[in-house]
Amino acid sequence: MGENFIACVIVALIGLFCILCSIKNYNWFFENRKAKPFVWLFGRKGARIVYLTLGVFLVGLSVVIMLFL
Repeated sequence: MGENFIACVIVALIGLFCILCSIKNYNWFFENRKAKPFVWLFGRKGARIVYLTLGVFLVGLSVVIMLFL
């Protein structure tokens, strides 16, 4: 159980980080080379929505795994 719990906490923290950066619209986050394809493809607002959705999914996934495993 300890390994699953630690992994779920890490995934939840990554999700919260994505949510925070999406809400705050940090330039350093969206100008990163790994985020630029999403900004180019969807625009800045669309990339924010993608990262917000990703963050909510990761937090939800970690909660579900913690509850059922």
